[in-house]
Amino acid sequence: EPVATVFESVNRLFDIIVPIVNTWQGVVVSFVGDAALVLFQGADHLLRAASACVCARTALDTTIREHASGPVVCMGIDSGPVASGSIGSSTIRRLNYTVLGNVVSRALALERCAAPGQILIPEDLVGRLAPFFECRRVDALAGLDRGIPHDIERHRRSEPDRGQRSLEGIDSTPSR
Repeated sequence: EPVATVFESVNRLFDIIVPIVNTWQGVVVSFVGDAALVLFQGADHLLRAASACVCARTALDTTIREHASGPVVCMGIDSGPVASGSIGSSTIRRLNYTVLGNVVSRALALERCAAPGQILIPEDLVGRLAPFFECRRVDALAGLDRGIPHDIERHRRSEPDRGQRSLEGIDSTPSR
């Protein structure tokens, strides 16, 4: 495809994803190539991150059906502490805000392993999301860190309450 068409397709993808992320109170930390690094914070961040991913997948599936083609989207979610700050070169006066840490690396690894349309989470997060989402083991990826990943398939009910505070003790969730 011509370069302009590729950029238009990727930007159209982000125009769908970013408003959904904002609705679920996430923050787009950065765009890297055709990926977005998204951070959710607060007591219910994991629930909001998973909800945003499921809603984005649904919206993108609709777009693909309407246009008979579209971007292939893979997502990975992890939860835990991250370090945030500016990174880059002060010499050229170019510093960008970012988040770093094992959690970010694991979310990226899950995203890279995900098949088209999958939202992968580590096995140890399934219990926290099980009351709200149907999750399915992905045995083919059994060699990954933190157990066998699971694919979030759908909400158990129409949409979780955005005000719900049932997931305590989790610091932050990067979703990529």
